[in-house]
Amino acid sequence: MRNLARIKELLIDKCGGLMNCIQTLSKCKGPSGFSTSKVYEIIRPRAQKSFAFKFIWRGFVPPKYAFTTWLCLKGRLPTKDRLRFLAVDEKCSFCGKETENINHLFFTCDFSRQVWEEVRNGLGISRKTGSIKGAIKWAYRDARGSRLHSKIGPLAILCSVYHIWRTRNALIFEGTQAVASKTRTIIIYQVLRILYKIAPGGLRASVS
Repeated sequence: MRNLARIKELLIDKCGGLMNCIQTLSKCKGPSGFSTSKVYEIIRPRAQKSFAFKFIWRGFVPPKYAFTTWLCLKGRLPTKDRLRFLAVDEKCSFCGKETENINHLFFTCDFSRQVWEEVRNGLGISRKTGSIKGAIKWAYRDARGSRLHSKIGPLAILCSVYHIWRTRNALIFEGTQAVASKTRTIIIYQVLRILYKIAPGGLRASVS
């Protein structure tokens, strides 16, 4: 009985009053009669998607870029500071000076700062940032609208995170030298390639 009373309270609250509740329940009918599943859909809690989620998981963004950036934002990438239990050297894979954590690896390391600077210059992005959260916030504000130009910032961020991480892994596991200008070239090429796929005719005007 207590559960039924609680459900009644939830329904009235969700519907905005008793009369609205009655009208809503009258529509909760399926092929076999009254549908409890439809009632559940009314009262079940719904998590609000964050702006970061909406920013990262978008139709034009390749899944590998979205997934890597999402792990970066959540602090789940296996940077060296998270591998202490393996007794690894925690110094940055690029500079060898500071502890390798998310913020240092992607933003404050000299290697990554050079990559970001050259990507910004190459794609005509004026804003600077020092963290993944800061980058997503400004790009989310600037990325509203359907114009092709509004997609450059988001793609630059997601592409850069993915390819900086890929460059780091290639350095560790394959012994491939990390060259900022090479990583920058790959990032800019991939951003332009995706933009071209979205709107071939509008690309020139967007990046000019």
